[in-house]
Amino acid sequence: MKRFFGSLAAVLTLALVAAACGGGGGSSNAKSATTTTKAQATTTSGATTTTSGATTTTSGATTTTAGAGTTVKTANSNLGTIVVNADGKTLYANSSEQGTTSACTGACASIWPALMAAGTPTGGAGIDASKLSKAPSGQVVYNGHLLYMFSSDTAAGDTKGQGVGGIWHVVAPTGDPIS
Repeated sequence: MKRFFGSLAAVLTLALVAAACGGGGGSSNAKSATTTTKAQATTTSGATTTTSGATTTTSGATTTTAGAGTTVKTANSNLGTIVVNADGKTLYANSSEQGTTSACTGACASIWPALMAAGTPTGGAGIDASKLSKAPSGQVVYNGHLLYMFSSDTAAGDTKGQGVGGIWHVVAPTGDPIS
């Protein structure tokens, strides 16, 4: 019984934080950033990552600094061919963002961890390498869109973040978000 209520509380907390990240433009993100304690670094799988002075990670999510370069490739999914990371995890773009400065900070970043690269990101199968770059923060950019993962996607091929808040969308091989 305790396990059930603990799981229920975790799901409700995740839903509330997702709602805070999902809609209403920059003001909700700004509020999250000011009311959430920011960590300067997060350790995930032995790698330390710092993004704009604030990176947080939930268990199971990978905010990644992957060696010399991060590989972005394509994979088939229930939404068609989409952009994924080297582990096959779905990558998303936030349609409310403009430019290469992330609007997803604080609690948002714990649910939508940024795909980071220590070196130059590389394009794997199906990726147009000329559209792949890195923002000054180190976040990977494809066709002008910052790339993120979704903490509820636990396995390669999951697309649970598609359409969340009306702003989070998987990315097509062309680099455009799929609505």
